[in-house]
Amino acid sequence: MHMDLGAPSSMLWPELSRKFKLPKIPAKFSLVDEYGSRRQVAIGNIAGLVGTKKIEASAIVVIPYADKRLEHEDLDGVIGQNFWSKYNVTVNWHQKKFWLQDRNPDLAANAAARLSRWGSDLDSCENPACVVVTMKVDNAPTSQAPGTVPANDPVVPTQTIEAPPATAPDSTNLPGFTAPTTAPTAVAIAVAAPADPQYSLTIEREHHGLEFAYDVVVAAVDENGKSLALPTFLVSFQTGVKSLSLPALSPTYADAAGFVVIDMTPIGTLGCQGAKCIYKQSVQW
Repeated sequence: MHMDLGAPSSMLWPELSRKFKLPKIPAKFSLVDEYGSRRQVAIGNIAGLVGTKKIEASAIVVIPYADKRLEHEDLDGVIGQNFWSKYNVTVNWHQKKFWLQDRNPDLAANAAARLSRWGSDLDSCENPACVVVTMKVDNAPTSQAPGTVPANDPVVPTQTIEAPPATAPDSTNLPGFTAPTTAPTAVAIAVAAPADPQYSLTIEREHHGLEFAYDVVVAAVDENGKSLALPTFLVSFQTGVKSLSLPALSPTYADAAGFVVIDMTPIGTLGCQGAKCIYKQSVQW
C-alpha cells in the first residue's frame, strides 16, 4: 500500500474490493491525484479493519483506485487521511520510517500552536486568523399575539376539547336557580407544531485580513469550546472578500454551541465565488 499523507481518502483497486467482499456505499468525492488529474467518484466501500499489528482503524471508507498509469503489481492501493487523521505523523523519508502518536481528538485545543506555523502576520487581530464565525437560526419564532398562529405555517393541527355534559343542580340547595337546557359547545383550539430549526453560518474577516487570499479550517465546538466529532469546513477567502455565508447547515450541527478556526493556510483556493468557497471536509479534519 502507498502511504499518502495528502490523499483525503484511502483507495483500493476495485478487483481487491470485490476479492475482500467489502460492502458498497454511496459516496461523493472529487479527487485530484499527484499528476493534477481530477476525477469524480460516486461509490465506495467500507473496510471493517485497516492497520498492522500495532495500529488499526475501523470502518474506513475505501474508494476505487483507478490510476491507469500504474499497474496492480506496483501497489494495492492508498492509505489516506481518513486513516492518518487520528495520529500525529512524523516521517523520515531517508530511513523510510513513520512515527505515529495518538492525536488529541479535541481539534480546538491545539489551534493556537497550529496557527503559529504560518508566522505572526495575523497576530494583531482580535480573533484567530482574523476570522469570526457566527452560527444562527434562520427560522427562529417571532412574537405572536395570544391565540394566533403564524400565517406561513403549512399545517396547523387542531385539538378539540369536549365540554362536560350539563347537569341539573340540586334545586333544593340553590333556590331560584334554573338549569341550562343545552350543553356548552365544544371548542376547537389550533395548536401550531414547532418547525425544525434551520441553521446557517456567516464567516467574516477583520479588516487586516482583507489584503490577501488565504484559507481557514473551522470546526464545530460545544459550550466548553471543545471540538465536536463532526466534519470541518474549509473556507477560502479571496483577496478583498470580507464575508462568506453558508445557508442550510446540516441538522447534524444542531448541538454545536458555535464554530472556531482551528487552522489556516496562506495559499488561497483560486476561482471560487460565494458559498462555493466553503467546502465540507469528507472526514473530521
